[in-house]
Amino acid sequence: MKGSKTTWVVIILVILVLGWWFFLRSSSPLGEPTATPTPSLGQQEINILDQGTSDSVADIEKDLNSTDLNDLDKELADIEKVLNEPVQ
Repeated sequence: MKGSKTTWVVIILVILVLGWWFFLRSSSPLGEPTATPTPSLGQQEINILDQGTSDSVADIEKDLNSTDLNDLDKELADIEKVLNEPVQ
């Protein structure tokens, strides 16, 4: 009777170890980086990234004048609409 219990314990342990091994093999490694989508840049974003690095007043004024801030809140209405939608 004691040998029968030991046999069942060994069988269950083997099944658990094999299941764990298959689980680890099928899952992706934790350290593997995932691809992040790169956003497409509009002309305004390209202009901002293309600003000079000088700290002279004339260059700073040139950068400020070339930056268009008129449509800064263009997407604000869409954001407010999404935030005010009822949760399903």
